[in-house]
Amino acid sequence: MSSTGSGNQTSGGRRPAKAPAAPNTQGAAKATTTSNAQGTRRQLPARATSTPANASTAPRVRNGPAAEGGAESTSGPSIPFKESDVAHKEHHQTYRKLVNLVKNRKAEDKPRIFVFTDIEQDYDDLLAIIFLAEMHRMGAIELVGFVANHEPAYQRARFLRTILRLVGLEHLPVGVGSVGTDNLSQHSGVFFYSLKNITFDRAPWNPPNLELPDAKTVITNVLRSKSNVTALMISSLQDIGEFFDRKDKTADFMKYNFTKFISQGGYEVEATEQAAQSGKSSKPKVKVTLKPVKDMANNKFNLKQAANYTNHLAAHKLTSDTWSREAAKAARLPGTFMKEMFQYGPIGAHLEWLWMRQEFKFYWDPFNWPFMDFLNVDWYLNTRLGLDKTSADFNELRKTEMPFSDAAPRIKVIAYDGCAAVGAVGDDFMRAMGVLDPESKLPAYNRPDVAGHPHRVFGKKADDLGGINARRLAQVMKTFLLGGMIATAGRAESLIPRASIKHDHEESGINLDGFRARITLRNLRIKLDEDIKRAEEAKAAGKDKEYRRDLGTIDKRRSTIAVYEERIKREERVTRISEPVRASIPYEQLYQQAMGQTRK
Repeated sequence: MSSTGSGNQTSGGRRPAKAPAAPNTQGAAKATTTSNAQGTRRQLPARATSTPANASTAPRVRNGPAAEGGAESTSGPSIPFKESDVAHKEHHQTYRKLVNLVKNRKAEDKPRIFVFTDIEQDYDDLLAIIFLAEMHRMGAIELVGFVANHEPAYQRARFLRTILRLVGLEHLPVGVGSVGTDNLSQHSGVFFYSLKNITFDRAPWNPPNLELPDAKTVITNVLRSKSNVTALMISSLQDIGEFFDRKDKTADFMKYNFTKFISQGGYEVEATEQAAQSGKSSKPKVKVTLKPVKDMANNKFNLKQAANYTNHLAAHKLTSDTWSREAAKAARLPGTFMKEMFQYGPIGAHLEWLWMRQEFKFYWDPFNWPFMDFLNVDWYLNTRLGLDKTSADFNELRKTEMPFSDAAPRIKVIAYDGCAAVGAVGDDFMRAMGVLDPESKLPAYNRPDVAGHPHRVFGKKADDLGGINARRLAQVMKTFLLGGMIATAGRAESLIPRASIKHDHEESGINLDGFRARITLRNLRIKLDEDIKRAEEAKAAGKDKEYRRDLGTIDKRRSTIAVYEERIKREERVTRISEPVRASIPYEQLYQQAMGQTRK
């Protein structure tokens, strides 16, 4: 389909213009709206026209070739892997551990979790929500609400409502959060791969004029009705920072507040012991300062509010964990695992569409036009493909122009938000799964009784994950992500058949051969500037041999540039060549060509 937007970014409000008719879905629940005394339109509970499993009844139907034979039935929620399934034996054993944990847990130890997400900014938010939904289905946690933030927050909330309905959690409130940034003019809100699923956006439960509550309303209602709620932040920290600002104005900061805070991103802990007063034997007090790591995405979206968040954690001694990129990088998932998930239901179909395109952008930019200087080919090979910088593969591939078709099978999935989601299920869960070391073996900085403060860091350094077993962390995510997809696929397919999904991708109409020539010319000019600078430095240093060599390189580079300039002027019939702009990069066309779906 052609795009209704322009460039690679869009924005939206809370009440978009009337959209085309909703897609034809089989067995979709019918939703109605009504108005209250204030005139606010509210969504009424859906009346199901089919009989999929609900949030409290375990799904018994699988969808996909690997699902034949059905799930193992138990007295509680079903395990989506049969004990006799040799291929998934480890998955089944991991589920049995979870069943035993839930059975032996005290009711008060079951975490209640409220999630702040910028779903569709990256695919890892969706992975985290699939994981959390499966934990909820299995009785390991109670999800109590969501805030979708990061401009366009309203569109993200609509998308999230569909995901929750497909996994049987349509009863949970979703609030529309903040823009998520302190500089909207320089903000890339929506990329070419995100929020393009028009089938999910225009489903029957998402009418065009749907009004949704704001973040403040949803948070207030949840905290007044539920106690001991954990806040899980896997997006911008603006909304939690603004929540703290509102609490500052109340008589009791801790009343109707979250009791634990878990974030994906990272903060640095500075703890200084203060000497005990003379004549007293009490333990010395510890003064704690928390500083957000500035180059972590969720922090730098709004650094002011990230600092506001960490300042409040320290000032009020609020129990908190943070999960950094290093933990996620150590627990990479193989791209082949993602292909297994793609088989199941409409969520799997959408995940494939999203994942492949986002990974293509991760690939294309470093090899052609780095989004930031450090996001270059070396970064791609090391971070996205997981190659050690000292390996023969790394050094060989950095010299070649590797096509995406060769890169795709090597991709390693970094589930940043998924790691934080695992942490939110609780220490007892992580220890039962072999993810977290026993308390006595944790580093001192992650033991509150030793450190003197309640702030933990997982993934402090690549070689210091804070007591996390990365291999087990990856395995746990794989088990419950795949299990969650299998368990809910039947219900989801009855609501939105995967074959009915349509994405509103962008067709720029740009000639790809001409575009590539301009990108090549741009990069040649950058190289020429580098050559000239290097020659000037060699001349100034009296290095005549290097200087003469650099002059030869400059002459060759200028000749190549002249050839490209002449070609572009001739083919495009122009006398002056304009520089390409990032907003006009035809990612969708480039992706389709890379996948062999189009020639130009």
